Amino acid sequence: MPKRIQPLTAKGVDAVRPRDGAVVELGDGLLPGLRVRISAGGRFWSLNIRNAKGERRRVDVGSNLTLAEARRRAETLKQAVKQGSDPTGDRREARQRLNNAKAGIGTLGS
Repeated sequence: MPKRIQPLTAKGVDAVRPRDGAVVELGDGLLPGLRVRISAGGRFWSLNIRNAKGERRRVDVGSNLTLAEARRRAETLKQAVKQGSDPTGDRREARQRLNNAKAGIGTLGS
């Protein structure tokens, strides 16, 4: 029988204090795939999902968010992925356009 993960609580997430530069990663039992990585630098939320092709992806939800806010954003991301969106690919394309613009590729000056 698979082990059940307990739902995260705001109080429980706030109480976690990593030691000596360690990183603590916790999963949420209420929203499968939602994870928080807590380090001295802050809280980083991510969502582990499968896209339409069946590939596993980790999508950034945000940093230093509350538990409720992270769950809302994760639900929105899940719905977007179900509809065929690729948040990681979109972010990658935007970064590439920015790098091209800095290099002068695709601008009026070129």
